[in-house]
Amino acid sequence: MAESAASAVDYLAHYFDPFLDLFAENDELARAYFRTLTRGQPENAALRGLRTLTEDNLTAAMVKAGIPDPRARHGAQVMFTSYLGELMLLAAGSTDRQQTATGIRRTAEFVTVYEEDGRCPSLSSRLPSGQS
Repeated sequence: MAESAASAVDYLAHYFDPFLDLFAENDELARAYFRTLTRGQPENAALRGLRTLTEDNLTAAMVKAGIPDPRARHGAQVMFTSYLGELMLLAAGSTDRQQTATGIRRTAEFVTVYEEDGRCPSLSSRLPSGQS
């Protein structure tokens, strides 16, 4: 993994740490936050703003690491969705803080995998030639 890609993984993996630290200390706050985020009602303008800001920050980090903007934008959306899923598991008591952080890091590693020709390296190495 290139240094800039490794930096992007670290940035993405730790972006949600302040939230996870807070929610690991207060299960009810985590549950309330998750419920509010997933409602998606029009009156949640502040939370929509948070999602937009988060996805913009994550996209910028991936673009800086050399990932093209459209792919980085999708990667940021995947990161935010992963964060919500991991938060749901944490709020339910199904995972602990460390398992949640590990899940988010795995997602960060996944979304930052990129080759110049646009192929996914993990898949292209397994496909017969001409099928990537």
